[in-house]
Amino acid sequence: FFGSGLRLVGVEGANGKLSTESLRRKLRATEGHGVHSYLPSTLSLTQSTEAGTLYQPGQVAALSALASGLNMNTHMDGARFANAVASLGCSPAEISCLAGVKMLSFGASKNGCLGAEALLIFGDSGLADWARRLRKRSGHLLSKMRFVSAQLLAYVQDDLWLRLAAHANQQAAQFAAAVRRHPSAELEYTVEANEVFLRWDARGFDALERAGINFLRWPGRDDLARFVFSHCTLEAETALLCEALQQAG
Repeated sequence: FFGSGLRLVGVEGANGKLSTESLRRKLRATEGHGVHSYLPSTLSLTQSTEAGTLYQPGQVAALSALASGLNMNTHMDGARFANAVASLGCSPAEISCLAGVKMLSFGASKNGCLGAEALLIFGDSGLADWARRLRKRSGHLLSKMRFVSAQLLAYVQDDLWLRLAAHANQQAAQFAAAVRRHPSAELEYTVEANEVFLRWDARGFDALERAGINFLRWPGRDDLARFVFSHCTLEAETALLCEALQQAG
């Protein structure tokens, strides 16, 4: 829609993360075919990742440096950026602009806001004006948008966004601890933010559903489910989930 022929190419990586090695392998696979192969233009990283894991500042910097050396910009999908910053304990800049990221999608909708997101563009890259035009073309420039955007003022004031994210992370950590104590359930990925991927058998998941627990059974995997904890997950709800896990075991 935006790029007239753009192609999205996935890159494999352990724990839901790209590495410089996996990125190099994918880029080398495009070499030697001239116009018959795609021309890499942008690296997009998700922080925190779809697996609920985190890129450390040094990992973001290394990937961004590799991309920059190939005349590629680095974009960061930050739908759960708050969870990453709260967990890492670093400044937002350390895992974005100071690490070579040129554009950050600063998500707020998954951490308490209603349809409010911000696009942060760092440096004098010429991307800002083009981004404004793409916002208009895609229908994201809303009438009276200032009322939607006003949420972001309250969101960042007094670090509210980090307190909300830290709460979600803590609920995920509590459930992860219960999984580690369980005799048969296992964690698929290291729990670093607000998502827990639980590897178990179908009978266990059936028992949780009968107990009234809502979660996502991972498509294509009978033995995997995802549990997402939010800014409004109650301590009592997490406790009930942990109890249900033990009883279902």
